[in-house]
Amino acid sequence: MKIFYRLLSILSVLLLIISLVVFFGCNSEGIPTPPVDNNGTLAISPIETSCTEAWIELKTVNVALPINVNVLANNNPVAQLNNLHSSDTTVYIDSLLPNKSYQINAQFIKDKQTISSNKLTVQTLDTTSNNFTWQTYTFGDGASSVLRGVTIISPDNIFAVGQIYINDSTGQPDPLPYCLVHWNGSNWKVLKLKFFPPGSIGDSISVIGSAIFAFGANDIWMTGGAVFHYDGNKWNPYYGTAGAEGATKIWGYDSGNLWFIGRNGLIVHYQNGQWSKIESGTSLGFVDIWGDTNPFTGNTEILCGAYNQIPSQQSDLIRINNDNTTDKVDRTGLGEGGEIWFKSGIRYYLVGDGLFEKRFKANSWINLNQNKTITQYFMDCVRGSDLNDIYVAGAYGEFLHFNGSNWKSFINYTYLDSGGAYYSLVVKGNLVVAVGFNQSKAVILVGQHQ
Repeated sequence: MKIFYRLLSILSVLLLIISLVVFFGCNSEGIPTPPVDNNGTLAISPIETSCTEAWIELKTVNVALPINVNVLANNNPVAQLNNLHSSDTTVYIDSLLPNKSYQINAQFIKDKQTISSNKLTVQTLDTTSNNFTWQTYTFGDGASSVLRGVTIISPDNIFAVGQIYINDSTGQPDPLPYCLVHWNGSNWKVLKLKFFPPGSIGDSISVIGSAIFAFGANDIWMTGGAVFHYDGNKWNPYYGTAGAEGATKIWGYDSGNLWFIGRNGLIVHYQNGQWSKIESGTSLGFVDIWGDTNPFTGNTEILCGAYNQIPSQQSDLIRINNDNTTDKVDRTGLGEGGEIWFKSGIRYYLVGDGLFEKRFKANSWINLNQNKTITQYFMDCVRGSDLNDIYVAGAYGEFLHFNGSNWKSFINYTYLDSGGAYYSLVVKGNLVVAVGFNQSKAVILVGQHQ
């Protein structure tokens, strides 16, 4: 009889445990989880659009996963997510039309009923104009004048840097180059800048401009033998810059957070008055740097392109991480070159001996200029204002524009002879400016949308 009561007691405890498990439920870690709400649904929100694409965020709310989700635009199926396990995912929609409004919603079936998300209005970008007016300006009296960098503060305030040799008042070549060209809205002014390195005895050194980057009219950075900052009144030199004085390109968030890149794998970070050299993982010369905030993660992505032509063509693509460590980026599909521009997580462009593009979640790059269908020339620089307004320039004055739908060459208007090239460009609003050389003179190309 005692054994019977003992067994009955054990059975009662087991039944109690089973009841609790059934009532509360357990996840894989044995932690009780609440039951799924019978009113579970979907929520969508916009991330990004191009002329023909849209990226939206899809979230499940109190929905038991996995599920199959259909996404509709104007009541037409445009994407399908089968066996969805994630409660938060990005949906990519393509084959849309430029400058068109779409009503987008997501649906799944539960208990033979269709459960719909909120409706989202998405407006695709319009294609940009291919109608430009072009103006070309040349500087220097020979002796290999060239411009290497340019920045637009406003249509009436543009700076370009390099080396410009101008004959002196006697008509003889001035051995000390001018390093700056400034547009004030009505004309260009050529400027010479000198500095005394720490501990120097004797004459000052004439600056040869290498890179320039501006945050505003009173906040401009330049390199050329030293690092200079313009405060609206004068150019102030910085010393002890961990090698940043040799930088060929500059990029940053603001004047308290900048990266300088250059030859032999040089990367220097300037942060709130402190200069620190970063191990780049490459010995190649950096030719470009760009950064952008990823709309999916909220993190800023910074990529640096490295490229050497001599003794043989070699390239690297380096990512600078948030902790200033670096990684080599997979170059699958890439040719040689290092000039880069991108919208983080969305679309990447790298130019050189090809016009390379990497799309959302793609595993490799593709060459848009396969078989030289877009241009036959080497490309030295790329910049954009958005996915429907991208520019590429390079050898012999080749100048390309992507308007969101197709690439168009303007070399008939921008041609440079004798092996001339555009080395750098910048775009702001409806204004694009490229700089380089033609024969032995420095050249500036200004294009304006009509």
